[in-house]
Amino acid sequence: MTLPIPLRRMNMSDLVTQSRCDLDELAGSIKSDLARRTNSRIEFAEATRDLCLHLVKARDKFAADQAFGKWFDSQGFDLDYQERAAAIALGRDMDRVWPVLQITDRRSLRTIRDKECRFDNVVKPPKTVNAKEDEVKEAAEDTRKAAEIIHRRRAAGEVLSNKAVAEEAGVPIQAVKLGFAYAQGQLAATAETLAAQLSQSAREKLDATIRAYQHQLDQSFEYRVREASAKWLDDVRIPLYEKRLDEIEDMFKWRPAVMSKTDYNTIMRCLHPDSKTSRTEEQLSAAFQAFTKYKAQLVDDHDERMKLTSGMPRTREELLARRARQHA
Repeated sequence: MTLPIPLRRMNMSDLVTQSRCDLDELAGSIKSDLARRTNSRIEFAEATRDLCLHLVKARDKFAADQAFGKWFDSQGFDLDYQERAAAIALGRDMDRVWPVLQITDRRSLRTIRDKECRFDNVVKPPKTVNAKEDEVKEAAEDTRKAAEIIHRRRAAGEVLSNKAVAEEAGVPIQAVKLGFAYAQGQLAATAETLAAQLSQSAREKLDATIRAYQHQLDQSFEYRVREASAKWLDDVRIPLYEKRLDEIEDMFKWRPAVMSKTDYNTIMRCLHPDSKTSRTEEQLSAAFQAFTKYKAQLVDDHDERMKLTSGMPRTREELLARRARQHA
């Protein structure tokens, strides 16, 4: 018999070491997320989502904002405290924020939070007992009306859609769905009563017919689902995939690159409308110097270069004549 290996009790130093390892790992992830946000527009949404979620995890490891802020500043992240607060707020509501991140053209987290993610959490006042009873009675009456219309339309061979029944009965769609369930229950009860009056062989035939019809319905539903999925792929997903693939291919056609990624990010931070007002004089100066460095590769100054070289000597005689004029 093999004895179990005793578990080692973790002391306080072990817990502190584990916490530091977790924070170091989060710090590396946050730096990676910040770098990915500037790579391309396609990667911006996913990188921003990961950044917000990693910041939420890091914040939750501290009991107070002051301790978290001290740790954050010590890591040297390229993110001010306002953007940091906005990222944490977005990360705590990522289920609703994620669709916004996939379509937004903004890059400032604070602007995205203030302009596009101001979700309304309306708290309804508590209902009184009488109001709840009236609401239940009204819902029951709507369900009964919907069930009656369903019975009539089924007997007349008319269309049995939620919209058609709701319009005729003057009730909400939810009441129609309950009406279908209510009507189906009545039909099932009637079918059970009739089946009990049949002989054993007739009942077996009826059960076999029901199973065959149910199998036919299942196959028909599966076929419609496959057809709808294929249509969605052909009409929506594949064209979107091809468009993004073309964007990536067009992006790589510009190689070799004119400038380094560091210079590009420095310039973009100072030019973007959401963040340019928060740049310091040193950052603006660095962006200006980086942009000036690439003037020869970016500017079409053919006429200026021609002016500089038009008077230059082309032959030995022209060179000697120019030298003579300078020494005259």
